[in-house]
Amino acid sequence: MNKIIALKEKGVKIHLHCYAYGKEKPAMLHELCHEVHYYKRNRGHKGFSFPIPYIVSSRANHALEERLSKDNYPILFEGLHTTFLLRNTSMLGDRKIAVRLHRLESRYYNDLTQITPFGAQKIYYFIESLLCRKHEKQILRNAICLSSSEELSLALKKIDNAINAQTIPQFTGRPFSFFKGGKGNFCLYFGKLSERENEYAALWLLEHVFSKIDIPFVIAGTDPSSTLENAAHLRMHTCLVSNPTEKELQDLIKKAQVCLLPSFISSNTGENIRESLILGKHVLTNKKGIKEKELIPICSTALNPEAFIEQTSTLFEKEFSEDDHYKREYALSNEYNASEAADQLIRILY
Repeated sequence: MNKIIALKEKGVKIHLHCYAYGKEKPAMLHELCHEVHYYKRNRGHKGFSFPIPYIVSSRANHALEERLSKDNYPILFEGLHTTFLLRNTSMLGDRKIAVRLHRLESRYYNDLTQITPFGAQKIYYFIESLLCRKHEKQILRNAICLSSSEELSLALKKIDNAINAQTIPQFTGRPFSFFKGGKGNFCLYFGKLSERENEYAALWLLEHVFSKIDIPFVIAGTDPSSTLENAAHLRMHTCLVSNPTEKELQDLIKKAQVCLLPSFISSNTGENIRESLILGKHVLTNKKGIKEKELIPICSTALNPEAFIEQTSTLFEKEFSEDDHYKREYALSNEYNASEAADQLIRILY
């Protein structure tokens, strides 16, 4: 949405093609875009088409292909998921084509393989990792690759030296001036809890950190499993908030004293770290949780459970000051500029 708003403000006429998942479709999109088209994703066995990754094959759509063949406008594919058509670029003509990536999907699914117990899901992650690697090599050289970090650009070039990878900063329409001094009343972990890596991190915090200290701890996110719900309610000082609204989640981030966001996969996007830095007080993560070197000085890090316990206890008693806020605002202002990002994207596409 932030990207659409930034491009609209620059006078770009947007033809949006996106997938519907049964959720409410934002009316605002029709105000921002020249036209909006929704497509159904083929879930389950209908979405499999070896040797193409499931995340890609399940989004193949003939109507989308037909619509795109009727003009010669530049195309921005958002994520590897949407790139089915890049397997055969002949129907796309000689237009400018770009793919914006937030992570290497092959690395992401390999990471999930490492933290998943043996079973059908682990096998699926392993196969998807192999198929994504093959797909990345095949299609990314057919487009301009846009990444959200220098580290990702370097990783893309390691896949194939022919890949044209460029870095464009994060788009954001959210101000980074929120400040509420003093102390919060609890620690917080949040994320899409239906995703394996987030459930793993939440369970890890419960088992290795908050089983040892009595500091109040809240887990918040969408579609938690019964396993996580049961684990979160084992102790009096830990709990789980299931499926909060966006406003409710933002309120939790603002009121938390410490946002604990460890990552156990190297391919995380860091989105929750950024949201915590924009809205919250202290942020505690580990080495895999933070990628951007500009953000390292404004986050606290820990390497093992003992360090997490010590840092959590210290930060829970430490007031978040105006000086902390100014340092954070300066670092974020250097990373986020939607207007500059939009200008850079327009130069590439046109």
